[in-house]
Amino acid sequence: MQPRMHTPVHGVFIAVLFAAALMAVVYMAAWSAPPYEPEQPMPFSHATHAGRLGMDCLACHTGAMRSGVAGLPHAGACFVCHRHILPDDPRLRPLREEVSPDFSGRAGKPVEWVRVYKLPDFVKFDHSAHLTRGVSCMACHGAVARMERISAAPCLRMRDCVSCHQSPRGIRPLEEVSSSGYDDSSPESIFLSEQLIHRWNIAPSANCSACHY
Repeated sequence: MQPRMHTPVHGVFIAVLFAAALMAVVYMAAWSAPPYEPEQPMPFSHATHAGRLGMDCLACHTGAMRSGVAGLPHAGACFVCHRHILPDDPRLRPLREEVSPDFSGRAGKPVEWVRVYKLPDFVKFDHSAHLTRGVSCMACHGAVARMERISAAPCLRMRDCVSCHQSPRGIRPLEEVSSSGYDDSSPESIFLSEQLIHRWNIAPSANCSACHY
């Protein structure tokens, strides 16, 4: 039997297929949507507050450990520091307009922060259920302590949630769940995570009703 010969048409088809695949890769790289990073009415640098100053996430998002919603701090809490730090900075005018008793333009109008994370109405997520079982803020929100302007982490997809529910990982001691300086990748942390999963009997449900109404 003679070997099968490749016709010119076959070669052209392979070349066209390769070119189409290459164009698809270039298109996806060039046109993929950037992370959602909305401009806020007042600049707030997580890199400064959580990073350089080492502020704990729970200092501002006080509800995360005890309720389903993490929450935002009242402007008065911010003003405790900013009454003395950068008190005349024009970037902080919305803060002074809301709470400063000495500001002539005070209107009492709350700072209207632009929401970065919003789950669909048919999805439920409880912050306290995760943090009280050692799931860190960074596990879902990414390296917030390095962000000048907060952006939505790309890992909040259904497949990521399902993967973590099927195979829990990165579990921390409760005192470290909101710490940006904790290294989840060190051998010691990985070993401790496995111990905590066993000790706390962490076995999250993979049933649809665990996350969906």
